[in-house]
Amino acid sequence: MKQISDQTNYETTKRPQTGASTRSWYQGPIFLTIVALLTLSALTAPAARGVLARVNSSAGIRLTLACDTKSGSLSEAELQSIRKVMRKRLAKLRLESAAVEIDPGNLGRYFVTVPANANSARVKDLLTYGGKLEFRPVAQGTEIPYPDWRSADGAARKMVNASEYEVVEFRESSSSASAKPRPSSGWVVIQSESIIRNGDIVSSEAIENPQYGHDAYNTRFKYLVDFALTPEASERFKQWTAGHIGNDLAIVLDGVVKSVPTIQAPIYDKGMISGDFDQWEAEDLAFALECGALPVGIRVLNEERLPVTAVSSR
Repeated sequence: MKQISDQTNYETTKRPQTGASTRSWYQGPIFLTIVALLTLSALTAPAARGVLARVNSSAGIRLTLACDTKSGSLSEAELQSIRKVMRKRLAKLRLESAAVEIDPGNLGRYFVTVPANANSARVKDLLTYGGKLEFRPVAQGTEIPYPDWRSADGAARKMVNASEYEVVEFRESSSSASAKPRPSSGWVVIQSESIIRNGDIVSSEAIENPQYGHDAYNTRFKYLVDFALTPEASERFKQWTAGHIGNDLAIVLDGVVKSVPTIQAPIYDKGMISGDFDQWEAEDLAFALECGALPVGIRVLNEERLPVTAVSSR
């Protein structure tokens, strides 16, 4: 703080009652300086004892999620498995500090607390994403997709060994962040048995399609999911793809066909899943493949902003 000039004049007055003299502090720069000091002290002084310091900001976001099943139908092992999957997925979003708690009063319900600056929409998308993956062959000679269930079912009934096939809904991905037009939809006839499942994949990653925008076909498929298989699954998939060049393979997520790529060459220990994915969708799929699928559906019951805990000076 600048010092008061030595040239300041002090005026003295006498008190009529006693004749004692005193300095007048209500005039000139001295008055301003004292007021400034008093104001600064008021701003920097600690809170009085017993006064709560309050901050109008959020300490975090708490989500309440519930399993789509009766609370008593899940075992302790299943509840812990779901919690483990949630924690792994949150770690993929770099939210390692997030807390995932099982509600002791209502088994099958979870409290998830993330930092206040977390993207809650992104977190909710990822935590409610089932992620059950299946690679299932499409019935040869059938349409992709049929416009309605009845026509697809009619085609399935005409197949040799019809009991080995089923009609599954085809619906392209569309997350809450997607800016795509309305996805394609319909019905596809596929085999009941899977070639590849979640447990066959050891790692996965969402990547940008290097061919995106280079030709008319690839302008829609900006993101791909790169994956690596276990040694056993790699050998199995190599043999199957080598014997089915030109055939279609349905990528089934949570009971819905998301894309139907054509086998163009034998696939060994690695592969890519293509589809009309945006970035969130591709990441959700990649995270689910690596972290594990949820055994039951999960829905969001509530979202709340947690206030900063009031701190007492006592």
